[in-house]
Amino acid sequence: MAFFLNFISLLSFSTTGIYCDENNVKYFNESFYESYQAKLSLFRAENENAFPGGIVFIGNSITQGFDVKRFFPGVIVYNRGIVGDQLGIGDYAGVSKRLGESCFDLDPVAVFLMIGINDIGARPVSRTATGYASLLKAILDSLPMVELYVQSVLPTSGDYSGLNPSVDSLNSLLQEIVDEMSLLYYVRFIDLSTQFKDSTGRLKSDYSYDGLHLSQSGFAKWAEFINPLIYKNTFFMISSDSTPIEDLYGNWQDYGQ
Repeated sequence: MAFFLNFISLLSFSTTGIYCDENNVKYFNESFYESYQAKLSLFRAENENAFPGGIVFIGNSITQGFDVKRFFPGVIVYNRGIVGDQLGIGDYAGVSKRLGESCFDLDPVAVFLMIGINDIGARPVSRTATGYASLLKAILDSLPMVELYVQSVLPTSGDYSGLNPSVDSLNSLLQEIVDEMSLLYYVRFIDLSTQFKDSTGRLKSDYSYDGLHLSQSGFAKWAEFINPLIYKNTFFMISSDSTPIEDLYGNWQDYGQ
């Protein structure tokens, strides 16, 4: 069901079955709306007991499937991926409309963002890039001291390989956007795409089971590549035996978070 929703968002983004909530925000259909809201409710519940100053991953099903707690032991890290999600351009649901529960409420020190593949299947690359720039600005306006890592959209293969020219174009535009924003903020572009491409420019078969979503080998490659960025600040680590953070660092409020 999860991947079917993502398939809809990529290849069949039509008005058929579109569901609007009370604020006229559009979702693929009512079932997707209900699952989306359930995920947001889960985030809100988790945020009630979350410590500030951690690391948050935000994205779609690719991020949701990334077991960040297993790959980054000892780190205060949160996964805020939602299957089928998009940027939230215009009146459509997406990351830009859930930044409270997915980012701001956590007061993170670092944000790792990967989003856009579903937007490519729904609108022109130029419009996607503009929406991406607006999303980055919204994050940085609210969290000007955060370390924001924009991870490239990954290549595809098989039935999805036709998306690769758009993926490459979007990644080039994202690099330009990040380069400009980095003059004022700590925002960096992470080129994961080249790490995942085979000799033909498609997603390596070892890293995916369907040409779009990652296999465990793919997640391991992702984790390996960004590992130095995750562990560069030891303050944001907790012990592997889940020792309360107060026992390690005292009262976190003393650190001005």
